Amino acid sequence: MKGLMTALGCVLCLWSTVTRANCSNVVPMTVRDSVLVVSSEDGTVGSGVVVAPNRVLTAAHAVRSGGSLQAKVRGEQVKAHPLSFDIEKDLALLVLNTSDLPVLDLMSRDLAPGENIWVAGHPRGGARQFSFGQVVGLWHDALRVTALVEQGQSGGALLGCEGEQVLLGGTLSGYGVLERDGLSLRLPEFSLAVPMAQLRSFLADAGVQLASLNK
Repeated sequence: MKGLMTALGCVLCLWSTVTRANCSNVVPMTVRDSVLVVSSEDGTVGSGVVVAPNRVLTAAHAVRSGGSLQAKVRGEQVKAHPLSFDIEKDLALLVLNTSDLPVLDLMSRDLAPGENIWVAGHPRGGARQFSFGQVVGLWHDALRVTALVEQGQSGGALLGCEGEQVLLGGTLSGYGVLERDGLSLRLPEFSLAVPMAQLRSFLADAGVQLASLNK
């Protein structure tokens, strides 16, 4: 159709536990305390993952506005401070008192196309939610998965199985949309995450001891 413009974009989703499980049929609920709400004073809300004692990994776009940051730890708002930030990888590492929250260990490899996964985060800063899906493969520098990701889940957990352990396989960053005639239509089964190789590189550069993270 004349004048029809189509563009594919990514809508940014603003808004050590180890468990024995099979990712294909069990919701990994025991990791729930490791996935937090992260917010900034301008009202931006995202999700975060406890990857080491007092260290929470989140999406850079969820905390890039600056100002004071906080995370909800067992129902209480706790002040957070940025330790490392990479806008290109869409990763940020926060320092805060995570108390006795369990650490979510990392996978030792990248997820492969066809693998079953779960995503976990806090849509719009609300209750924690899980969604099941599969890995499609790389889309540019991101990992595409079919699991539903909502606004507010950016920085949340992409969970995969290694052996019989449910581990962190990436962090959530956005979803795909089709822009047509001024309208944005969400693409089905098109969510994006930061792959494990990028997570490991970022955390190593930030001084997180990867030897303790299932290296």
